[in-house]
Amino acid sequence: MTESNSESSIQIKIRFFSSLRSTTGIDQTEIPIKKGDTLLNVLHQVENKYFTPKKAQLLDGDLKKLAVGILCLIDDVDISLSGGLHQKINSSLTITLISSIHGG
Repeated sequence: MTESNSESSIQIKIRFFSSLRSTTGIDQTEIPIKKGDTLLNVLHQVENKYFTPKKAQLLDGDLKKLAVGILCLIDDVDISLSGGLHQKINSSLTITLISSIHGG
């Protein structure tokens, strides 16, 4: 039996804080992803849609880690405590992105 498209995709919420709100022009969005996608792949999609046109970075140059000064939380838990960038996303959740670099 094949899985229907609605069963293989899920909606996740992305929230932007600090200077990332200015970069993206929004405070949050919801995006559909393929169930089982890695967090790294999801962040690559977010970077392509919201950061690349503005010549800003969410991921570092080789796209294998977060750019300096970017904090990423999944359901309010730092990703370093929840499986890192290679964890698979299998259910709806909230990804929070925060810039730790700011002016004084």
